[in-house]
Amino acid sequence: MIHNSPLKTTTLKKLFSYVALVIISLCVVWLCLGVGFGKWENPNAMDELFWQLRYPRVVTALLVGMALSVSGAALQALFENPLADPSLIGTSGGAALGVVVVISLGVAGVGVPLAAFIGSMLVCLFILAFHRFMGGGQMGLLILGFIISAFCGAVVSLIL
Repeated sequence: MIHNSPLKTTTLKKLFSYVALVIISLCVVWLCLGVGFGKWENPNAMDELFWQLRYPRVVTALLVGMALSVSGAALQALFENPLADPSLIGTSGGAALGVVVVISLGVAGVGVPLAAFIGSMLVCLFILAFHRFMGGGQMGLLILGFIISAFCGAVVSLIL
């Protein structure tokens, strides 16, 4: 594994701090300027628009982004690979399979992201249970993930 020098580590910390500050600033600007131009007849409508629509969406986007970054970092640490992603262990394939099955059944709306979540969780649980049953290290988990991902992709192609 490559170890960073102290100078490079402090430079990276400063860079990440600046990037985080820019992202937070852009979110605040986006929240404030996103209401449009013109005079409002109802002054409470602007408050309602901000607090009921814009604020929850921005907070949700920030929380989802943080969750995705943590899960990506966990996968990269688990496999000791800086290029690791959810398709590595079949999570993306399970989510795609869940979405395709639900859409082919005619379900829409909240059912689609829920099916993606359930599909990815079922595939993860299956892979982990099978891996625990069979034993093996990281390589076995990777190979099993590739197999399940290919299987899910084949089923998606079959359904479509």
